[in-house]
Amino acid sequence: MQQKLDAASAAVAAAQKQSKRTATAEQKAQEKWQASAQQALAATEEFKNLQVLRLAQASSLLARELKDGEPCAVCGSVEHPAPARIAEGEQLVERADLDAAKEREDKAHKQARTHELAKDRATKAHQEASEALAAARTQYETLVAQGECDVEQTAAQLQQALTEAFNAAGVDHSIQGAGNLFSVAFGTSQEGVHNYADIKASATSRYNAFFHSMLESGVYLPPSAFEAWFVSAAHDDEAMDRIISALPAAAAAAASA
Repeated sequence: MQQKLDAASAAVAAAQKQSKRTATAEQKAQEKWQASAQQALAATEEFKNLQVLRLAQASSLLARELKDGEPCAVCGSVEHPAPARIAEGEQLVERADLDAAKEREDKAHKQARTHELAKDRATKAHQEASEALAAARTQYETLVAQGECDVEQTAAQLQQALTEAFNAAGVDHSIQGAGNLFSVAFGTSQEGVHNYADIKASATSRYNAFFHSMLESGVYLPPSAFEAWFVSAAHDDEAMDRIISALPAAAAAAASA
């Protein structure tokens, strides 16, 4: 279980990093798209303005082609006493100017579309990363809940094994427990342990003998009868087998103390 929890925790951490990376990438892509969209709008506005100006300059453009003695393309007159003139400081919009503006507009819109697609991909990547993070968190929380249930079952199993070993060795005792936390006290079967005075009055010498016997078997218990036992996800089947197999000899040592 602990290995599964560690793996799930690592998966959550990795998913968090990926979510953060994709969020940053999405923001940058969004900013690039917004900037290019503004540039595209500006290019379109420039092209339209040039179109309007060229239309307004139509008479001036025609007047530019007039030649003395040759008929006007509009009225046919060969005399041109007052040809149209553009405003002072204004330049005629040539066909090439319109073509260049249109090319800039097309290029700007193409660039904006490219950035829009990149933004959409970044948004999708971040969404997928967020979903992966949520799934990793759910998996971890499920394992935590399962682990909490498992350790309580393991604690109950160990308490049962203790009771059986003590009863077989004829050792008076009581076990106080809450969830995966419990304590063992000798000589307290009648009243149990409810406070400091109760545990102080218990047969602590038996606990000393019990502790050292378990330690010789490779099981390191809380070294004092005043301390509590904790069961965790680290107590797998192999660990439990080792603890339980050492109990009969330790119970016998407690009985002899």
